[in-house]
Amino acid sequence: MVQLICNLVVFQALWFLLVFFGDFFFIPALMWLVIHWFFFAAPAEKRQLPTLVALGLIMDSILLTADVLQFQQDFLPLWMIGLWCVFPTTLHQGLRWCWAGRSWILPLSSIGAALTYVGGSSIGNLSFGYETISSGLILACSWFIYFTIIRRLNGVTV
Repeated sequence: MVQLICNLVVFQALWFLLVFFGDFFFIPALMWLVIHWFFFAAPAEKRQLPTLVALGLIMDSILLTADVLQFQQDFLPLWMIGLWCVFPTTLHQGLRWCWAGRSWILPLSSIGAALTYVGGSSIGNLSFGYETISSGLILACSWFIYFTIIRRLNGVTV
């Protein structure tokens, strides 16, 4: 239980630091990924972490190319890459319920994930190329696919 709470607290702290203060916290995010890899991740999670990070970066890169996500530059900023270093460390820990439970949880988790982008956009480091509702729906669909892939990687069939 202590490890679970630590995992969620570190993730949430790094999320806020990356979103509020940007690229400056990329190195701490990368360091957390390495620490998690060596000290907390189970062997199955270690095999999946590179794939989960890559899938997230690919997903957001596609969303950037499709003009759903907009940043000051034409590529993902370091703070967003940092988020993708940190987020997958929670997927076998504190956020396992987002993808491992009943299939009806997937749409709710996907909407919740999309809302984090909406929240981040209100801070100013991210904007949308379309109206917020349209962008949110596209993000929710993207996250639904992401969580479905995680389910398949882990053999969850329910």
